[in-house]
Amino acid sequence: MNTACIARIVIPVMLACSLGKGAENEPATELYETARMASIEVLVDGHLSGSGWIADSEGVVLTACHVVGDAEKKHLLVEIRSTIAGRLDAKIEALDAAHDLARLRVPKRDGGYPSLRLAEKVPVAGTTTFFFGVAHYRHALLFRGSVASNRTIFEFEYGNNEYAEVAMVNAVSMEQNSGGPWLNLDGEVIGLNSASLKDNRNASAITFIIPVDALRDLMKTKTLEKTPTIGAEVFELSGESSDFIHRFPLRTEGVFINRLNPDSPLIQAGIKEKEVIVAVDRESVRSVDELIGYVRRKKVRDEVELTILDAGVSTPRKVKVQLAEVTN
Repeated sequence: MNTACIARIVIPVMLACSLGKGAENEPATELYETARMASIEVLVDGHLSGSGWIADSEGVVLTACHVVGDAEKKHLLVEIRSTIAGRLDAKIEALDAAHDLARLRVPKRDGGYPSLRLAEKVPVAGTTTFFFGVAHYRHALLFRGSVASNRTIFEFEYGNNEYAEVAMVNAVSMEQNSGGPWLNLDGEVIGLNSASLKDNRNASAITFIIPVDALRDLMKTKTLEKTPTIGAEVFELSGESSDFIHRFPLRTEGVFINRLNPDSPLIQAGIKEKEVIVAVDRESVRSVDELIGYVRRKKVRDEVELTILDAGVSTPRKVKVQLAEVTN
């Protein structure tokens, strides 16, 4: 079976990546100071849980949903630790599990807070980018990476049990910088550190970031838009073992249902783990992005028709599924 998984970083940091000549030695002193003054650490019930930053002078703070999501459910104390303001209580204003985002607010401060601007967009592949945050309880660290792709993909976030649309950076994430900012050379935020790609034993040099467009939407909105879901983690069938693939008709393409959330609408429709989705509304499905992208363009409670194949069965069946809402 597919051993690759997306590691839900309860807090991740980046190692330096191999960059082009000159760029790797380019000083970033001004950027470091800009990031240090506006970045924060997130504490949940006293535990250093992740990174983040101040997004406006009035005290709005952005971090990852999975860093603070349990705090709201369990009524735990959320605080931030700031270079210029010390340790402050933080109120959770909005949680968005579908984008792994959280908006916090801290008390207003005379003169306001230093903050980080949002960039216009994620830079093109190959562009140098920087992460600022915590790594294994080592504070105020700046790391380099590079944008790895010109497109976004959907990745399953184990902390939120849901897919998030992410951009990819060539960097290794480790413990404790989930929620921290990725920056361009001008000190503008291009994305929020969310998770990394890992197999059962090793970290790979792929880090997933929530792109700046989603951050901008979270800053603007008062009421979060409801996001539809099928409540399942899926893998591409071609990524499974040959023995498993051979249980299906020759050249079958689709996505394999690896895990169902307890409240998944697929369970209610009689669909089980280990089955393969080969089409949605009669359109062939070959990849995770095709399936999840199609679902995200729908609305909560919309009905879709999934074409399902079970191992050892040559004839697919069609099942109506009502999409559920992503909940925090």
